Amino acid sequence: AVDVQGTIRWNEICPEIARLGQAKVVLDNGVYAGRVTRDGSFLMRVLPKGPDISPGTYILSVVAHDFTFDNVRIDVANSTATPEARPYIAGTPHNPPGQIQLPVPLVLTPRQKHVYFAPPGSFNLLSMFSNPMMLFAAVAACLVVGLPYVIKNLDPETLREIKERQERTQADQRVPSSDIRYLYIQNNSTLLTLS
Repeated sequence: AVDVQGTIRWNEICPEIARLGQAKVVLDNGVYAGRVTRDGSFLMRVLPKGPDISPGTYILSVVAHDFTFDNVRIDVANSTATPEARPYIAGTPHNPPGQIQLPVPLVLTPRQKHVYFAPPGSFNLLSMFSNPMMLFAAVAACLVVGLPYVIKNLDPETLREIKERQERTQADQRVPSSDIRYLYIQNNSTLLTLS
């Protein structure tokens, strides 16, 4: 059997065991686990699965609800040797192992407190009008309010042309587009007026 032991050093992020809560130290996502005691120490007795523990590399992590800890790479040469500990960052290659070795028994410190509640943002009028949908709505409202004033100030000839276009558009919308005879007659009359 190989013993993996260490302590959790309290700091300003987590000053005591009461704040840490029910935490445990696990190897390889829970294959082996050990509880953190009141004084912050932990001990995992890695029992052999066969005649002895298989040499290899294991990842040690602390599972705590409110805090984040660094992961540690544990290299076991054989079942009688003391394991070697190195810092581990997810995504780093396993071979060759890093040059930095950590002292055994391990000393782990909380790195960050989890924040599960994000307070809602306060109301900001400027950020509301920077939204594209609000900009579209503001432009549409300006057109609805301002267009009658623009039309009222147009000269009579331009106003008459606009009304004729609207009447033609309304007439085209009343006839179904699938009526081929109407489209044929309309196209022929347009050709006759052009020639």
